[in-house]
Amino acid sequence: MINRRTVSSHISLFIGLTTYFILSCEEKKKNTIPFAERMVYADSSVLVSIDQCHPDSGGCNYIKYDWPYFHGNSTLDRSLNQAVRSMLAHWDAEGQGAANPYQEGERFKSEYLSLQKAMGADWQENWYFQQSVGLSAEFNSLIGMYTEIQRSLGGAHPSYQRRYLIVSKESGMALKQYEMIDSLKVDQLCQKVTELFRMQKQIPDEQALADLGYSLSSPYLPLPDAIGLDPEGLVFYYQPYSIAPYAMGDTELLIPFAQIKNFLLPSFQKLISDGPVALPS
Repeated sequence: MINRRTVSSHISLFIGLTTYFILSCEEKKKNTIPFAERMVYADSSVLVSIDQCHPDSGGCNYIKYDWPYFHGNSTLDRSLNQAVRSMLAHWDAEGQGAANPYQEGERFKSEYLSLQKAMGADWQENWYFQQSVGLSAEFNSLIGMYTEIQRSLGGAHPSYQRRYLIVSKESGMALKQYEMIDSLKVDQLCQKVTELFRMQKQIPDEQALADLGYSLSSPYLPLPDAIGLDPEGLVFYYQPYSIAPYAMGDTELLIPFAQIKNFLLPSFQKLISDGPVALPS
């Protein structure tokens, strides 16, 4: 004879366990929402001009910083803000970074006015420094960041620089090249990058790059210091002077993931396997 109390107890246990697993799965689902849907940041900006001029006006002497500030309280938000601070630079290229753009702006103005006073009223060198930090791409496990710097302190020509960071959401740390690229396949990767570079620039294989003004120690482009993250692939960025004269400008290549997958470490391939998520507008 079936014990109704026992059956009822078993049914209650089954319902309880089922509810637990459903709620656990729902909670897990909530915790794996792409970070882009939870990321909250505001655009911050500092502008200090010598004569209250607008940066777009000719001959304006100014310093300007633009950067994102992440408002969340998570460890990742704090890590991203630290990464942003590490990318902000001193306008005079001294030190490791400008931790406080507001102080940098006042220092820029003070030093310009001091030099103008020392040189006389006729001294009118054009000084400006402009830096922006932004997000280039996001994946479920990665954030891509970039910074662009334009600087002129009255020399022969202004300088331009771009840098990238690829930040792990898990560790909050910027990835190194050896954490992305298989070190045993660097030579083959350089050959592939050079092949894609020639295709994008429409340079025939028989044309030596050195004949076009590029300064290379081998027939192939080296790995650049700056590698960035794009929704479609990796960005290889060569600073002015790194492989070519200033007059030829910088060199930037977008290498699709499909073209370089075999040169990436399996651990990095896993981080990009889910594809990009939309950045917040």
